[in-house]
Amino acid sequence: LVFMSTARHIFTVEETRGLYVELERVADELYTQSRTDPLTGLQNRRALFEVLEHLLARARRNGEELSVVMIDLDNFKSYNDTHGHLAGDNMLRRLAALIRSSIRDQDLAARYGGEEFCLVLPGTDLAGAVSLVEKVRVLYAVPDDSGRRSTLSCGVAQWDGEEDMDHVLQRADSALYRAKDAGRDLVITDRRSNEKVEVANEKAEPMTSEPAQGAITFGSI
Repeated sequence: LVFMSTARHIFTVEETRGLYVELERVADELYTQSRTDPLTGLQNRRALFEVLEHLLARARRNGEELSVVMIDLDNFKSYNDTHGHLAGDNMLRRLAALIRSSIRDQDLAARYGGEEFCLVLPGTDLAGAVSLVEKVRVLYAVPDDSGRRSTLSCGVAQWDGEEDMDHVLQRADSALYRAKDAGRDLVITDRRSNEKVEVANEKAEPMTSEPAQGAITFGSI
């Protein structure tokens, strides 16, 4: 009887331990799902806000640079209406895969909503952010396997070292919409970020020509 009682106790302990392990696994899975966009596999908007707050706090503490990029698929609604929602989903997945293969482990990529994506690039200045997203823009414009060609508009802002999350996101988003207004298929930098780069250049060495006014623009109109 003592042996049977001990055996039942051991079985109950092991069963309870297994239950806790399973509950932890499910909890971890649910947490990941709550922060992941199911269509693209990138982080979702909720995760973006949480991580960006952390990255800004670290950049402020360590005096690091940080840039934010907003990306939007051009004429996405028209593409959906013409080719169907499954084709539109494939466009989103294709862009997500391209972004994922282009960024570093420490960078953050998120689906901001609809056909809009956001990149957070810690330790990256304006020029580095522009270089990265310009490569993404050019590669994405290559026709896909079905021969269809799509383009991107992008806005880039470098964190000014003091502003909060909402302000740097708003500046990148404003640059994005200026790219849209300028004809799409463009990378445009935020004016304030551009001014900061020009000031830094002036401190480093004398300017040999007049600085460009407004945004730095890449791509084709």
